[in-house]
Amino acid sequence: MVTQHPEHERRDATEEEIKELRHVVDSVPLAVWVALVANATERFTFYAVTTPWQNYIQNPADSVAVPGALGLGQATATNITSAFLFLSFLLPTVWAIISDTWLGRHKTLCLSYFLNFCGCLIIFVTSLPAFSHSQITKVVGLGFAMIVLGIGTAGVKATASPFIGDQYAETAPQVITTKKGERVIADRALTLQFIYNVSYWFTNIASLSLVASTYLEKLVGFWAAYLLPLCATWTLVPLLLIFHKSLVKQKPQANILPRASRVIVCAGRHKFNWEAATPVYQSETFGRQVEWDDKFVFEIKRGLQACKVMACFVPFHLCMNQITNNLVSQAGQMRLGGIPNDTIQALNSIACVLLGPIMQKFVYPIVRGRGFAFGPIARITWAFIMMSTAMAYAAGVQKLIYTKAPCYDKPLQCEKSPNDVSVWIQSPVYFLLGVAEILGFTTLAEYSYSEAPRNMRSLVQAMAQLSSGAGSALGMAFSPLSKDPQILYLYTGLSVTMITTAPTFWLMFRAYDDRVFEEAHSNDDGSNQAAEPMVSGPSEATEPGEKADEKAICSEAISVSGRLVIPIQSVLCTDTMTYDRPAPTTDGSALLSTFDALTKSGLVLYDESQKVVEHTDGGLKVRSFHFVLTKALIKKPTLSTPDQSSASGSGLSKQLTPGSDIDTNGFEMGHSESSTHFLIANKFCFSRPHLMMLTRDGYCRQYEPLNKTDFEAAWGTLASLNDATKDYVVFFNCGKDGGCSRLHKHVQLMPLPASGFAVDFLNSDSTKEPKVPFEWFYQRFQDSAVSASQVAETYLKLLQQATETWKASTGKDVLDGQACPHNVAFTSRWIVIIPRRKAAVNKEAGVNSLGMLGIIAVATEKEIENWVKLGLTNSLNTIITMTFKLILLRHGQSTWNEKNLFTGWEDVGITENGRAEATQAGALLKRHNHLPDLSHTSLLRRAITTNNIALDAADRHWIPVTKSWRLNERHYGALQGLNKKTTAEKYGDEQVKIWRRSYDVQPPPMSDDAYQKQLVHTSLQSQSVQAPRTESLKDVVARVEPYWKERIVPDLKSGKTVLVAAHGNSLRALVKIIDGLGDEEVVELNIPTGTPIVYELDDSLRPVVKGGKWLTK
Repeated sequence: MVTQHPEHERRDATEEEIKELRHVVDSVPLAVWVALVANATERFTFYAVTTPWQNYIQNPADSVAVPGALGLGQATATNITSAFLFLSFLLPTVWAIISDTWLGRHKTLCLSYFLNFCGCLIIFVTSLPAFSHSQITKVVGLGFAMIVLGIGTAGVKATASPFIGDQYAETAPQVITTKKGERVIADRALTLQFIYNVSYWFTNIASLSLVASTYLEKLVGFWAAYLLPLCATWTLVPLLLIFHKSLVKQKPQANILPRASRVIVCAGRHKFNWEAATPVYQSETFGRQVEWDDKFVFEIKRGLQACKVMACFVPFHLCMNQITNNLVSQAGQMRLGGIPNDTIQALNSIACVLLGPIMQKFVYPIVRGRGFAFGPIARITWAFIMMSTAMAYAAGVQKLIYTKAPCYDKPLQCEKSPNDVSVWIQSPVYFLLGVAEILGFTTLAEYSYSEAPRNMRSLVQAMAQLSSGAGSALGMAFSPLSKDPQILYLYTGLSVTMITTAPTFWLMFRAYDDRVFEEAHSNDDGSNQAAEPMVSGPSEATEPGEKADEKAICSEAISVSGRLVIPIQSVLCTDTMTYDRPAPTTDGSALLSTFDALTKSGLVLYDESQKVVEHTDGGLKVRSFHFVLTKALIKKPTLSTPDQSSASGSGLSKQLTPGSDIDTNGFEMGHSESSTHFLIANKFCFSRPHLMMLTRDGYCRQYEPLNKTDFEAAWGTLASLNDATKDYVVFFNCGKDGGCSRLHKHVQLMPLPASGFAVDFLNSDSTKEPKVPFEWFYQRFQDSAVSASQVAETYLKLLQQATETWKASTGKDVLDGQACPHNVAFTSRWIVIIPRRKAAVNKEAGVNSLGMLGIIAVATEKEIENWVKLGLTNSLNTIITMTFKLILLRHGQSTWNEKNLFTGWEDVGITENGRAEATQAGALLKRHNHLPDLSHTSLLRRAITTNNIALDAADRHWIPVTKSWRLNERHYGALQGLNKKTTAEKYGDEQVKIWRRSYDVQPPPMSDDAYQKQLVHTSLQSQSVQAPRTESLKDVVARVEPYWKERIVPDLKSGKTVLVAAHGNSLRALVKIIDGLGDEEVVELNIPTGTPIVYELDDSLRPVVKGGKWLTK
């Protein structure tokens, strides 16, 4: 279901696009609408059942003017309803902990809805006419109903709002093109604002149930009024069942409250200096390691900031609660004209329904269009002002009632009551309250969800409800004022309180709006991650001799390698692929039956009650890792990685196959059609089934690469197991440092994890580039029908690339007959290879192929704590390989190159030939898949133009570009503008060669007149730089080196592929630094125009290949 701006194309936005394009609401998924309808249905029930309570409790059964039942009076009725609200706002804290750490939000909601049904059933039964003469039955029934409904409502309040937010997946800003052809930014913040505004709009439509409920109360009886919500609760169950699969159900997390508490304590001991809670501070100051990261500290800080904002809502809630009690009573003191007094409050819901779309469609866009940062804090401040106005108006209405006959300041206490005032004069109060609600409550829901740590969203939402509970507690404290004529002072006091709170609140929290405004126009922060480039296929221009069908197929079959934060670009496969459906080699259903039988016998260990514990590491820009906590691994022995020279069996005595160290006796999975491999069940399993496929030749070794027969056997088994509901993954741990624990060559098979991999790229058919914390090599298949031989061929190509990376990173060579240590995982849709440095971080933290993709099986919570303490990102970085990519590009031929003039800092353009060189350079980068994530260039036009043309040709025109004078060409002083040949004739070839090619000799300096003209011409003032009068190459190195260390190196270390488009001498300086060239070597280096030089750099930023790779074709 699309809400707004249907897009024709979609990709991640660049920083410039975020700043320049119009921001709009994104498409809203179906799951969001389902959650909104379910929430609205619950609100329908809540208002239908609670609205009649004030009359039910306050007025006697024989009341004529208004309905009644218990006759306990206004003050008691207000006190009891406030107590109910207090209960429903206090308990969300308990529900939040249950939801976040045990049940999850979806199950918590279902349980809460069931409790609401029970409460409605109790109040309905005890209000039936059969119990009309039993006061005690009605009081007890009301009490029990309020308790059960209070508990159920608390569960809904804790989880409904974050559950709605969960249905809209977190994404970076997206560029979409509307049907009108306009390119806009799909903004997450605006989308969440829209979703919560719609939620509030739906809620207010649902709250109109009070109209039907109050009329049923007046015309039929209270039992009929309570029958309505009882029926409504039944619709929730089928709704959730029908759309069960569509809903996003976040799994409960490990209890992070103790960890959050320790962070708060660490900060509190230093006067809430949050830097004191960071791991670095704790390590350097106290010498201790903590189990959290900087991001977690920042999230706790933001969460507490959100709680401070929520605390300011206490008087706001007290004012809002007047709708359900004192304003109902006030309406009963005026002429009703046949309308139930508790129906008038429906005007508030009607106001919200009418004003909500107006605010969303007109007010907010107009305010943003005028350049005002109308952020959450500003909206809440205006909510407080509107609330003050509403309470002031209520006080005015109450004063007016007291001035009218017949009862004056004692309404309803004389025979001719009520007083002579039309109830419709109360209407503006509800419209003012409606505006306050839209500005206040919807913003608070959006704010609390976005600011809360991911694992504490229900808890933070509960804190918001706790402020409501505090408001209800104040209502109970002030209930003695809920009688005539003291009620006038209550309204007046509330108005003064809110108008005083508004400016104080703004001054305390306005800095948050400034941050939100900056984040909306930038994506350098944590919430809107840096824009990731789209995966591009090969060049659209077909090279001579290239087949069109090859190009078409390979544009679908994309091979990608990646690493920390932002991946390096893919290495494309350009082979023609003819697809054929793999043939099953065994009976899949029979395999499952055999596995279940082995499990039942106890020979194979599998724990059906195992649970998944999700953990997100702060430095990891991927989805959460999943620890599978299973009892099946408790008895698994810790196996040392086998020596490659022996097959001792690690203590196993039974062997089916000579040369093998794996006991297969009793674990066989039936007859296999394969002549080269056979299947057994793994003894210690964390999936159903968990299989091992061994070579029939027991002397095949796990340090050998996979071959065609391995893939044929695995491919046929995949075809047997895959069905319409479940796909399988095959994985292989190669070599001692690849995480293998057995010597006999084998692969493992199991169903794809229901929770998905940590890398979303593997969970869907999306071609957007993944973000992974390590070097990897990847290819997606066009459909599910690639042949085994094609997969084997793809594997060998990717393995070759992985091997080069491994060799560059470790400085080692691969032994004959072996492969570099690596992990392999593949399905019928993709294959991924990850080169490895070592098997484990320590003795307690080893990881195999699935672990590298985010699925780690553990036997105890202590193992999870060990991983968390180590830090997933830091751990993975110690066991995998990483390289960094730098591209150097000298500008295309300039107009002065063509004329053979000394150019230097003169700002000249490029020729048509130079433009062709730049275009060719970009095409080469795209063809070889060296696609930059950002670029650096000089302040000179020829480099800037070359940079822009090359990026456009590579389809990377949108990436960030940084310009600096430090990358300018060498300043040739007085030689600038002179013809090189004429200069040589005048001063001699030897002298000109010294000026041009010496490392530390400067040409003659520029004259004063020329220098002043240059200053104006180059506009260096923009970077506060004083231009030199002349430079040697040594001087260029001196100004380039700080830029390399301070700007380029951090970009490389963050995982970005960096392009530097500059000049001959500034690039010479960079090559000298990277390759470690001597002074005499660098002066002999000649860098041609328009030729990209690609450097692969290791962890220490040493080149994998000295001099880089020059792209010429």
